[in-house]
Amino acid sequence: MIFKIKRFSSTLNEDAKEIINITNNLTLKKVKLPFLGKLLGKLIKRLRESQKAYLSYEVYYDDIEVGSIDFHEESKEELNIVWIEINNKYSGRGYAQEVLKWAIDFARSCGYKYLSLEVPGRSPNARHIYNKLGFKETGRYEYDDYWGGLTWMKKKL
Repeated sequence: MIFKIKRFSSTLNEDAKEIINITNNLTLKKVKLPFLGKLLGKLIKRLRESQKAYLSYEVYYDDIEVGSIDFHEESKEELNIVWIEINNKYSGRGYAQEVLKWAIDFARSCGYKYLSLEVPGRSPNARHIYNKLGFKETGRYEYDDYWGGLTWMKKKL
């Protein structure tokens, strides 16, 4: 069996806004690449392309950092939420759900057909939110002691 890797030139990170207001108090601030990452990206074409396809935001509520969300462009059709986290101190206040609603709108407005993510088995609250927002299970990996298994989920936009 031969696998082909389709390469594409992404501009996900380059075109992203620096600050995004989700609600009156909930804001996303784009995370900047460290100097060394920028320098290596200039020297190594492959790293530069992967940096363009990766986007990271910190989540703020009234200027207090409460979490983060990271994206990776899997293909021209699919945007993957690599990581979404609301710090335990701020969980249960609806921040994750608001950020996910924004992520769905963001992916749709960028022309993606799918938004995907992985949810650990030890995160039933997160899975509940994903199901509520229309994500469907596409696969599962049960044998993981650290995460309690992983479930792959995808939403058609």
